[in-house]
Amino acid sequence: MKQRNIFIILAILFIMIASQTIMGHDLNGRDIANMGNIIIVDGILSFEEGELYLTTYDNIKYNVHLGPEFYSNEIGFKRDNMHGQSATVKGFYYEFDISAIQIDVGDMSYLFRTEDGLPLWRGRGGGQNRVESEDDC
Repeated sequence: MKQRNIFIILAILFIMIASQTIMGHDLNGRDIANMGNIIIVDGILSFEEGELYLTTYDNIKYNVHLGPEFYSNEIGFKRDNMHGQSATVKGFYYEFDISAIQIDVGDMSYLFRTEDGLPLWRGRGGGQNRVESEDDC
């Protein structure tokens, strides 16, 4: 009986912690790719306080998740140079977050994930972005 009560309490705590993470918008690109649906939106990019945003022409502001900065730099996507640029973003969205699959700026296309949600930098970060399970990527 005591073990059952302890199990129930632990399960409730786990659910509360998981809910806080989702409700607190502490989502990363992997979470959004796992939970989201694909969207294509046009707008203006802005770089604010270390975060990249896309504000659509309907004035909806999305936080755009790209993955590790080393990969963005490697493919020539300099986040701070994108401020004010018109762009088309294709990615997984959840609420007001987008995990980018592709960003088109002018005549350049930058790829970040596959349409299955797999990051293109996978296996290239020297283990610094390793997760506990391959299913989490």
